[in-house]
Amino acid sequence: VIGQLTSHIHLAFVALVPLAVHLVVRRLMGSLSARTFVTELGLVLAAQFTISNEVFATLAVFGTLTALIGIAVAPVALRQTLLMTNALIVAAFGVATVLLAPYDSGAYDGFRSTGPPNVRYQWLCCRVALGRTGPLTNRG
Repeated sequence: VIGQLTSHIHLAFVALVPLAVHLVVRRLMGSLSARTFVTELGLVLAAQFTISNEVFATLAVFGTLTALIGIAVAPVALRQTLLMTNALIVAAFGVATVLLAPYDSGAYDGFRSTGPPNVRYQWLCCRVALGRTGPLTNRG
């Protein structure tokens, strides 16, 4: 396991995951305003995506599962607070999406020979998966 850290260092940096959980707990306890919570969680989510999108995806999936289980087993008095916090979490994902828009815009804009190789490869794989077999142009 330790030998893998040298080649997958971005997967080892998960300090933002507990920070996201901490922000959610603080919001549930009422010590963060809605605006502060959405802003800070959006920044944390955007930062985590830029560090490791795999850890970001894991955070999103397990956060969603935790939210669903929490709503299912929570007392009725707490359920409204959980639903409101989940709506704010969705808003924070929106903030992260807006912050990451310049980072991700080239991946869907068509084949660009000047883009990074991984973006060109992903775009080409998406093109093949969608069944597009025409000439590779800027408009797809």
